[in-house]
Amino acid sequence: MTDELELVLFMTAEIGDDLIVSFFVAKAHDPTDGRSIILMRDKKWEHLVAELERGVTVSDEGFPENEEADNNYLEGIRISNTVAEIETTHRRYKLDLRRVDKSEVRAARKVLKKMNYDRRFKLTVI
Repeated sequence: MTDELELVLFMTAEIGDDLIVSFFVAKAHDPTDGRSIILMRDKKWEHLVAELERGVTVSDEGFPENEEADNNYLEGIRISNTVAEIETTHRRYKLDLRRVDKSEVRAARKVLKKMNYDRRFKLTVI
């Protein structure tokens, strides 16, 4: 991660068998193009996997699929109405949320709180 903010154009939050928060990060030179950063927790089946494999997985379309993708877990997130700072096992992100609808940010906060029912990651809501 750099210290520069990456622009997020929209976010989604889903509650179902999986808990999901995703960010669409625009490319600096072309805001119609970008990548998704996805935080996902499989609450329904998680109890069937080893303790070390539980938690919120983080995938980033900007990085090729490899072994790291299966082992990239959320360690902490600090989220306000304007910025999300995400720390994972392998990467850090600083995301600019100023263009995101505030209702999307509120929905994401609710899902993040549900994801953290066992305090596996540090959640700071500002």
